[in-house]
Parts: sequence; C-alpha cells; structure tokens
Amino acid sequence: MRILHIGKYYPPAPGGMERFLGDLVDAQRAAGHDVSVLVHDDGRTDPRADPPWLMRCPVWIRLFFAPLSPAFPSWLRRALREHDPEVIHIHMPNLSAFWALALPSARRRTWIVHWHSDVERSKPSLRLLYPHYSILERAVLEGAETIVVTSPQYLEASEPLRIWRHKCQVVPLGVAPARLPPVAEGEAQGLWNATGLRLLAVGRLTYYKGFETLVRAPAA
Repeated sequence: MRILHIGKYYPPAPGGMERFLGDLVDAQRAAGHDVSVLVHDDGRTDPRADPPWLMRCPVWIRLFFAPLSPAFPSWLRRALREHDPEVIHIHMPNLSAFWALALPSARRRTWIVHWHSDVERSKPSLRLLYPHYSILERAVLEGAETIVVTSPQYLEASEPLRIWRHKCQVVPLGVAPARLPPVAEGEAQGLWNATGLRLLAVGRLTYYKGFETLVRAPAA
C-alpha cells in the first residue's frame, strides 16, 4: 500500500508523536508498504541527508507550539504528485494538515486521522482561537474514513470526537522494542523501595500534562 503520513515533526525531533511516527513508519516499511512522510523541519537535522521518502518543510514561525509554514501546501501537492499515495494518514493536532482540505488531489484519497490528543485550551489565548481552529478540525474529521484513538478512556473523554465515535477505532500506541534499553531481571525493583502509595508518570514535563495535579492528589 502507498501511504503518505502528514505529521508535525519526525525523529530525531523529540516528542511522543514524533517517536511514534518514526516507529510506525519503520514498521510499515519493513512490512513492505511504500511509505512517505511530510513534516516540518525542526532545524535539528540537515534535510539534504534525509531519504527521498522523508520531506521536511521549512517553518516560518511557531505559534502556540504549532509550526506555521506558508510553503506547506506546495510541498503537500508535490508529495501527492511524486508518491501518489492511496492513503493519507494525518496525525492530529497539526495546523498544516488542514491544507489537505484545500487540495482536490488530497481530497480524492482515503484519509486516516490519528488522534493523538485534543487541543489543549487551558490558556485564554488558546480558548479564544480554538473556535476558529475547530471549524477546520471538524472538516478533517468529517472527511476521514477512520479515526484512530489511542485509548478507550481518551475516546470517552474527548469532546471533539463525540459526534464521530461511529468512525473511531481504538489502537493503543506501540513502541519499537529495538529502541528500548535492556533491563536486567530484578534491576527495576530498586526503584520501589518506599512503602505506601507508588505512582509512575511518564510524559514530557509541560504544564498541560497535569503532573502538578498528580503530585498534589495523594495529599488531598
């Protein structure tokens, strides 16, 4: 199958979405699929050293964690022309993915939306902008053949997905075993010397992940 992934960034750019996309692409290519990727250039690597199936579009500015690239529609048009994908796999949230709505050559393909998270709206500025963003978000979800959600709990709690649950499929995130460091038997036991409640939280230390709430909750 010919698949075009549209993401925000690609490894070695750090981040959960980025690492997962890299693992997924490796697995799909190993399975024999013809996979190409269109993302933004995060400035960490030289795009000239990338394989031809990986395209990193230059970024003009970053706004609220979102890369903005006026050249993205032309790069997307070129990716569709050169790779001729049967399926466009859109990783959300991603502002640039909305350009697929404007290109007839993109709308003719089958869309899969990978719903990594809702748009975080804890800041007033994001709450102000989200109603405008959500118009395009709904249009992408409406055009999708299938929406992949990472857990039943996220599907249940997601407000934007509420009217699209009939086309949602829960597929937990996977990790390539080759990327995991070896752990000797019994090595991890030393991490749990304390008695009482034990919590493990995994994620990037940013305000909207809720680590502060997690730390305060046991004392409540």
